[in-house]
Amino acid sequence: MKTKTVTVFGSSMPKPGEEEYENAYLIGKLLAQKGFNVCTGGAQGIMDAVSKGAVEEERSNWNYCRNVQCSFQQTLN
Repeated sequence: MKTKTVTVFGSSMPKPGEEEYENAYLIGKLLAQKGFNVCTGGAQGIMDAVSKGAVEEERSNWNYCRNVQCSFQQTLN
C-alpha cells in the first residue's frame, strides 16, 4: 500500500500557546494518526507545530527549507 504525504507551509510568526500554533500542531497529529506522512518547510511557527504533531505520532516527517525574504521581516526566515 502506498503512503500518502501531505505538505504544509505556513507562517513562521505563531508561537506555542497561540491558537494558530496549537491548531497546526493538532493538524499534524491528526494527519499522522490517519497514516499520512507530513512534509513541512521546517521553519518556526506553523511548520514547526505541524512537524511536532506528526513526530509525536511517530510518522515520517520531512523538512524542506527555502529562504524567503518578506518585506515585514528584517532577516531571511
